[in-house]
This record gives sequence, structure tokens and C-alpha cells, in this order.
Amino acid sequence: MRTAILYPMHTFSFRELAFEMPFNQAYRNFCRLQLDQQPSDSALQRDLNRIAPKSWNGINRCLIRYAAAIGVEDGKAVRTDCTVMNSPIHYPTDSALLSDCVRKLTDLMDDAKKIVSVSYSNHRVVVKRRALAISNAKRMNKRVPLYLDPSLVGPILIDDQGGQKGSDGRP
Repeated sequence: MRTAILYPMHTFSFRELAFEMPFNQAYRNFCRLQLDQQPSDSALQRDLNRIAPKSWNGINRCLIRYAAAIGVEDGKAVRTDCTVMNSPIHYPTDSALLSDCVRKLTDLMDDAKKIVSVSYSNHRVVVKRRALAISNAKRMNKRVPLYLDPSLVGPILIDDQGGQKGSDGRP
């Protein structure tokens, strides 16, 4: 539980926390670790993830009661930390969004095909290549023509007579 306090307080990753704990005497004393105890990053992550949300709520209620008892906090106001942090989420480029939309539409068409008899052309691979070409295009004059490719429209429906229809239902 004490490690769960150090982890967000210093914005450590689990790897950084596992690296710091053996060398920082204050952290070792706070977490009550012996000299031969050196938790790995995977052990820290596993153990902290085992703490259930109900347990966190109980801990929070106990802390609020204690803070109210000693007059530090009344527990009526909520304070949040809006610290900006790096994250592994990719920047939502328009080509990536188009690719994601076509992927999702194709998945929905796959699901619909299980229920209703529908035929369509799967453009997932073509769109993925086109999105990659768009993201790798160095200049706008090279990028714009790539957006005009009709395969970026999404799954093409094929009507009963074998003719193709666009996503809007028109031939």
C-alpha cells in the first residue's frame, strides 16, 4: 500500500520505481523494505493492480475522516490534479481517422453479414496502405491527390444485380 503512494506521487513508471527503491533509503524506510527486498517492476505493477476499487474507496473515506478529525480537510470540496503527461496515444491525423473509420465500417459489415445476406468489397488493406502513403507524403501537393482515392470511402456495397454502390447507397 505504501508503494501505491510513491507511484503516483513522483509520477514514476513501475520500472523507474523498481530502479529507485533499492537506492533511496527514504523510499525503503517508507515502504518498510529490508535490504534484501528489491521488488521488480512487474511485481509492483501486479501487486498495485490487485487493489480493488472498493479498497481504494475505503482508503479514501478513512483518509477523509482522519483529515476532518485533525482539522486539515472537511471533505466537502474535490481537488484534482490536471498535470499534463506524455502518453502512448497517437496523434489523431485525418488519414488515421479515415483508416479507423473504414476498419470499423468493415467490421460492422462483417457482423451484418452474419445476420443479413449482404455483399461488399473489403477495402481495409487498400485504405491502410493509402493512409500510410498520406502520412509519409512530405508535401501537401503530394498528399492531396491521395485523399481523392475512392477506396477511402469505405466498404463498397454490391447490390442484388452485381452493381456496386458507394457508401451513400448511390451507384
